[in-house]
Amino acid sequence: MRRSRKITMLIALVLALAMFAGCGNGGNGGPAGNGSEGPGEVWNLRLSSQNPVEFADSVMIAWAVQEIYERTDGAVVITHFPAGTLGDYIPVFEEVMMGTVDMIVGTAPTTVDHRMGMLYIPFLITNYDDGRVKWTEGADFFQAFDEIAEDNGLRLMGILPGGLMGIGTRVPLNPDTVWDFEQESPEIRLRLPPLWILQTLADAMQFTNTHSIPFADLYPALMTGVVDGWIGGGPELNYVGFRDAISYFYDFRTSEDSVAIFMNRGIYDSLPPQYSRIISEVMEETSLRAIDMMEERNEYFIQRLRDYGITVFQPTDEEREIMRDTAIRRMMPQLVEEFGQELMDTLTQDLWN
Repeated sequence: MRRSRKITMLIALVLALAMFAGCGNGGNGGPAGNGSEGPGEVWNLRLSSQNPVEFADSVMIAWAVQEIYERTDGAVVITHFPAGTLGDYIPVFEEVMMGTVDMIVGTAPTTVDHRMGMLYIPFLITNYDDGRVKWTEGADFFQAFDEIAEDNGLRLMGILPGGLMGIGTRVPLNPDTVWDFEQESPEIRLRLPPLWILQTLADAMQFTNTHSIPFADLYPALMTGVVDGWIGGGPELNYVGFRDAISYFYDFRTSEDSVAIFMNRGIYDSLPPQYSRIISEVMEETSLRAIDMMEERNEYFIQRLRDYGITVFQPTDEEREIMRDTAIRRMMPQLVEEFGQELMDTLTQDLWN
């Protein structure tokens, strides 16, 4: 199976390089050139993202696109397609692997590679000082995640936070058991995204009535009572997308609803080195800027939820610590099974110390 996977990725890389060369300048649809870096040559790239234009990661990508244009003196033009304009993130992710789309900013899909779930390991990020250490070049986590990207014909350019995940609900959770993972919570029908790692987290939290529903179907599912609540988003996403569908928000902060910036590896390598270097530098700066502003942005949208009339519940620091220890203890066997003992041994010190 591993040999078959390598052959598939090799074919995808050859196709990407062929398409790249066919454009004459490494872009999709840019003016043809002779392969040199002559005056006036433009490299046109397409970047897809899944969130609305006003969302945190879209705002930062808009800055990055302009910054890359200016630093390359207009030689690299990245057209940003936000809000899933090019399609759902999973098929677009596969297009980036093939090279028919150049870059993506989106959820790391475990349906493509189950190891992508490591971006959502619970309690990896409990505050954004953690993010500056663990999500940047040189960290054990970043290096391991980049190796997974390489296996899929991609280059990891950065990680953008989206908010620490809570649970938004139409109905209240049991106040006696809500922060106690030793107690089952069968009373709520909870929607989960199609990510195995969040199903494992829900099991550790003892939510026993869970349902996998595509994100596009979540709002009507909440409005019609198909489900009572959902996990998978932070305060901002709950406010922007679901404030009319929920009445309560529980600030668990179990995982970070982050998105990754990926670029097709063959296309990246085929750019003139000074341009690929600028893209890498700007995307790293974009990640750090986003991390720096996220703590304040989380608190801002917690207050926006309250102002809108949504009841927000927050545990004590002691309750958070107990939840963290319980979830990690229960999930560790599954994490080892999915990622391997060697990788988990490498990450453990980086993650939870």
